[in-house]
Amino acid sequence: MHLMEVLGRLGLDKSERDALRDVLDGLTGLGMAQEMPGNRFRIARRKRPAGDGNAPPERRKTESQIDVSGWLSIHPRGFGFVAAEDGGPDVFVPASQLANALHRDRVRVSARSSAKGREGEVQEVLRRGVGRIAGVYKTRGKSAWLEPSDPRGPSRVEVVGTAPLGVVDGDEVVAQIAKWPAFDGDTMEARVLSSLGARGSAQVEVEKIKIREGVEEELPEDAVVEAQAFGTALRPSDLEGREDLRHLDLLTIDPPTARDHDDAVWAERTEGGGFRVVIAIADVSHYVRAGSALDRAALERGTSIYLPDRVIPMLPHELSSNLASLVPDEDRLTLAVEVEVSKSGKPGKHRFIEGVMRSRARLSYGGVARALGLTEAPEPQPEAESRLELLRTLWDVSQVMRARRRKRGSLDFDLPEAVIELDDSGEPTDIRRSRTDPGLRKAYGMIEDLMLLANEVV
Repeated sequence: MHLMEVLGRLGLDKSERDALRDVLDGLTGLGMAQEMPGNRFRIARRKRPAGDGNAPPERRKTESQIDVSGWLSIHPRGFGFVAAEDGGPDVFVPASQLANALHRDRVRVSARSSAKGREGEVQEVLRRGVGRIAGVYKTRGKSAWLEPSDPRGPSRVEVVGTAPLGVVDGDEVVAQIAKWPAFDGDTMEARVLSSLGARGSAQVEVEKIKIREGVEEELPEDAVVEAQAFGTALRPSDLEGREDLRHLDLLTIDPPTARDHDDAVWAERTEGGGFRVVIAIADVSHYVRAGSALDRAALERGTSIYLPDRVIPMLPHELSSNLASLVPDEDRLTLAVEVEVSKSGKPGKHRFIEGVMRSRARLSYGGVARALGLTEAPEPQPEAESRLELLRTLWDVSQVMRARRRKRGSLDFDLPEAVIELDDSGEPTDIRRSRTDPGLRKAYGMIEDLMLLANEVV
């Protein structure tokens, strides 16, 4: 029930809203009420805990119900979905059937088929997915609690212990969970670890996102040690059995702010008006072996995380910024595909290569667009101007492929992307649309076409 609905049901005036809110907060603190997203409240439904407190009481299953385990994702509106580990479709879990489970928990649900798909109820929390939370520290008298920033979890968490020196009412803080709810409507408790800083600061918001999504800036020590063991340069043993591509003028083309360079391209004209094209990527698989510490760390993180002011890489910097980055004038291991393209843009013979390459130059999209005469906006890039013949060949490959694709009914999406400009302290000063220059967009499109070519033959 919404706060204003409670106010009306009790026949109270709007001027008494704050007082009613205080009463409801008090009932929530006592575990008698539960605050829901959207300034709504409900009576807490108490259930006797079972086992270690993570499993609600077992319900009798019908023959059509099966147990399914998986990770729970809760929507801010209260319901959730379990990504089933049995390979089947996700299981929808209504808010009333979540029991004591929280967002990102691994759970066991009793699932059944319905007209809209699989639906279920949580039977047991197998593993808690969150250890820390971020929120606003609030006090009233001797009571203290957090208002978490993540709308997918409880709206109030009781604070136990004494907050660190300097933490005051209204601060954004990070806290360690000290007690998970044992049943639906039970309170959660946490211990404040530190203040994140001033509320509304860009850096504070970034830290809150990291905590909310469970992102650890530091990778596990065993993964870092494993990466450091490869050294800083290729060893002779790394080259064994690999094809030498270092005679090719492979180029990387990226935005000027790119922090890593993982693909390179080269092309030449062939008799009959066609092309021979090589698309190369960094061979990360040479370093990240299945089941290794690096593999486990990468699997846990899933992707590199791009923030306005920095990147949190999926792999240690020893790999992401060095051995697995195609930096200019350094030997690097590569997985490449060589493709013959006809003058009409049709891919022909192709082969895959485990090789070693050396990037000849690190070009920017702006420099490439300027060299090709697609724009006059960016400053000329000498490295691009000196490789104009190669760039024109790559451009021609792109154009014949694009023409063929259009004949086949392709769609070309030109979706806006934002660029956030920061000052020296990391605070945003402007948000503008990227790639507003039509010529710059064409340079991006050239590389997109070459990546599509690689995907088409793989």
